[in-house]
Amino acid sequence: MEAGNELFQPDLIIGPIEAGTVVSSVLFGCAMIQTYMYFTTFEEDSRGFKGLVLLIMGLLFVHLVCVIDTLWQMTILTYGFPQALGAFSHVADAVIILGSVITLCVQAFYIYRLVRLSSSWILPAICTLVCVVSCVLGLVLGITALRMTSMASYEVYEKWAITACLVVAALADVAITGSLVYHMGSKFAESSARTDRIIEKSILWAIETGFITSFCALLVLIFFFTMKQNYIWVGTYGFVAPIYANCFLAVLNGRARLRHRDGCACKCYPSVKNVTVDGEPYAETTLVVDSQMSQTCAADTRLQSPPAYASERA
Repeated sequence: MEAGNELFQPDLIIGPIEAGTVVSSVLFGCAMIQTYMYFTTFEEDSRGFKGLVLLIMGLLFVHLVCVIDTLWQMTILTYGFPQALGAFSHVADAVIILGSVITLCVQAFYIYRLVRLSSSWILPAICTLVCVVSCVLGLVLGITALRMTSMASYEVYEKWAITACLVVAALADVAITGSLVYHMGSKFAESSARTDRIIEKSILWAIETGFITSFCALLVLIFFFTMKQNYIWVGTYGFVAPIYANCFLAVLNGRARLRHRDGCACKCYPSVKNVTVDGEPYAETTLVVDSQMSQTCAADTRLQSPPAYASERA
């Protein structure tokens, strides 16, 4: 990519970064809304799940700050000096590292689901290996980018690493999605009609989320090979990590939609406690659901009629 005065095209150099920043900002806002929905809907989830959500959102926030800072440097600090756009700053290089870590965290959650569904460690082990390799390649790209002096030379010398990172990332998503679909599909023979509907919806979501993330990785790869003279592939890569985070949160929050639409097909444990409403005692019953993926969530909470002893005291 040449950024000299005579060849400088802001629509192909700065434009993709601006578009990527806008998309990343919108996706971060969506992730914030989904995070709020998660913590208000699934208060009974384990600390591990909640910690993972907070970790991913924290990394995603830093990721967005780095993306915005990159745009600031390209449009404000280097204004009037297009030759300075031939290489990115260290803050922009951090986007690669953060994106790799966020992707690995999301994939680790999917592999956990796969472990809970599978009776064998073969497929989870293979998926784990592929995901770790993808993350390591991303970290290598980020570290080597810190020593970058020219984007054009970086694209040439690191072409193999960029290609391998994007291809392995897509393969990891396909492997995880295929494994989840295979194991969830095997549950049909031993499930009821209501559970079948839940499994079908879960399979559909697994395919959708896997397709979205795989498509994004392949899209960046296509742009990299066909449009090296501009930053379109860089701008697209900038919002891949937020897409992973939103898919992860959508899977977590989707459990509530399944529960309310299809009813509870899992074990429910009622928890009863006495509450007071307008000075009158009531019995509050909460159904705690142990789902097929060994995740814990809360079903509907209902206030039942006052217990007998309440009317007697009245």
